[in-house]
Amino acid sequence: MRIGILGGGQLGFMTILRGTYMGFEFNVLDKTFDIPSRRTPAKLFTFENYFEFYNESDIITFEFEHIPIDIVKHMKEKLKPSYEILLLKQSRFNEKKILLDNKFPVPKFFRAENGKLACEIIKKNNFIPCVVKTTKLGYDGKGQFYIKNDENLREIFNLNEELIIEEYIDFEMEVSTIVARNELDIKIYPISQNFHKDGILIYNITPARIPKKLENKIYEIAIELSKTLNLIGIMAIEFFVKDDDVLINEIAPRPHNSGHWTLDGSITSQFEQFLRAILNLPLGETSLIKPTLMINLLGVDKPNLNEIFKIKNSYFYWYFKEKRIRRKMGHINILLDEYDNFKDIVKSILNQNKINI
Repeated sequence: MRIGILGGGQLGFMTILRGTYMGFEFNVLDKTFDIPSRRTPAKLFTFENYFEFYNESDIITFEFEHIPIDIVKHMKEKLKPSYEILLLKQSRFNEKKILLDNKFPVPKFFRAENGKLACEIIKKNNFIPCVVKTTKLGYDGKGQFYIKNDENLREIFNLNEELIIEEYIDFEMEVSTIVARNELDIKIYPISQNFHKDGILIYNITPARIPKKLENKIYEIAIELSKTLNLIGIMAIEFFVKDDDVLINEIAPRPHNSGHWTLDGSITSQFEQFLRAILNLPLGETSLIKPTLMINLLGVDKPNLNEIFKIKNSYFYWYFKEKRIRRKMGHINILLDEYDNFKDIVKSILNQNKINI
C-alpha cells in the first residue's frame, strides 16, 4: 500500500514516520523538496509532477489544505477525507457557512468582498470589536486583524480580497478535541485546553478542566459534525468556552497541532489514528495515559536535550525546518505527575529557550 500525502510539513513528517512502522510506503506532493518529509523514506514529487504522484499512489490524503485547486481536482477519486471537505477548508467563509447551515454553534459572521466593504459592514452593524480574516490561506494567525476601534479599520481598508468578519468572543477558555471516523467506527479524544498568542498555539494541557455537562456537549457536537460531513479520517475541532456554553472556532480535517500530545499521552496517537481511519482499519483506543502538557518550540534553534530530559516523563520532537520568527520548529510533550504546576513548567521551558510570546 502506497499512501500519497498532499503537503510535506511536520504533520506529514510525523504521519509518515508512524506509517512506516506500520508497513506502509508514502509519496509526498509539495511545491518544494525543502520540507520536513524529505527526512523520511517517502518519495517526493513537486507540483509539476502531480500526475505521476497520483498514478503512483493507491490512496491520497492531505496534511495541509491550501494546495492549488487545479491540482486537488485531479486527486478527487482517491482522496480521503473527501474532496468536498478539503474544498470547504480552502475558504474560511464556506467553513463557517456550512456549520451555520447545519445548526452548529458558531460566532456571528459576515462576508465582505474587500476591505472597504468590510469597513462599511462593521460600521453599519456596530460590530466593533470584531476579528477580520482573509478567507484564503489563513493559519497560525496569518491573515487576521483584530479590530478594537475605528482606528484599526485602516489596517483592512485597502485589502483587495474576500474577507470574513467574525464576532469577537471574550471567551473564558479555548478547548479542542479530535474525532476519528471511518466506515467501522467513531472514536473521540479527551478534550485539551489550548493557550494561543496572536493566533498561534503556544501550549496545551490535556485533559481540560471543564464541567462534565460541557464535556458531553463537545463530544456530541464533534460526533454529529463528523457524520454531517461524512468524514473519513480525523478532524480537530476548536471551541470557545463562554457562559457554560461553546462555540466552534474552526475545524481541521487532518492531524493538528493541538493533537501532538497524543504521541505520548494517548493509547493511539493522532497520526496512527489518521492512517487507520482513511484506510478503514479498526480505530485505536483514545484513552488518556496521563495528564499531558504539549509545548511548541517557536522560532528557536534545536534546544539542549540535557535540559529537556531533566524534566520527568518528557519527550522531544524536532521538525528539521529553517528557523524563522514564531515558526513551529518542534515540540515537547510532558506526562505530568502534578497537574496544577503545568504553568510553571511552561514558563521554565519558554524562558530556557528564549521563546518570547
